[in-house]
Amino acid sequence: MKEQTGADRLNSRLNGRDLINVGVYTAIYFVITIALSMTGLTWMPVIFSMITWLLAELVYRRGRYESVRSAVLTSGVFSLWACGNYLPLFLQRDEYFASRTGYGQEYVETVISQPFDCNLLKEHGLQGWQ
Repeated sequence: MKEQTGADRLNSRLNGRDLINVGVYTAIYFVITIALSMTGLTWMPVIFSMITWLLAELVYRRGRYESVRSAVLTSGVFSLWACGNYLPLFLQRDEYFASRTGYGQEYVETVISQPFDCNLLKEHGLQGWQ
């Protein structure tokens, strides 16, 4: 069999072995993500990471898997998955703190007092957008 050059590899289609590799690494990624999200977090980070994965894939595909610019942008988009860890603070605030009663009232008050509330953005940063 003739050895492929770099250009030939870029232009070749995915074969069965490639799809198996993608499947294995995807499974490993989801096992690790789910294991990490089960350490006191909700299901939201897992769903959010799937959404960012899909968006990153679409960005990279738009660049035809060749553009360096698309590759860099893809990395940035996918890195947003970590923001999913904080979604429960905005979307399930009461349930989040109810599940953290073992941390003590001081923890709850400290987290609540942090300036990441969307209302603060609305009041102080987005006044002209209303």
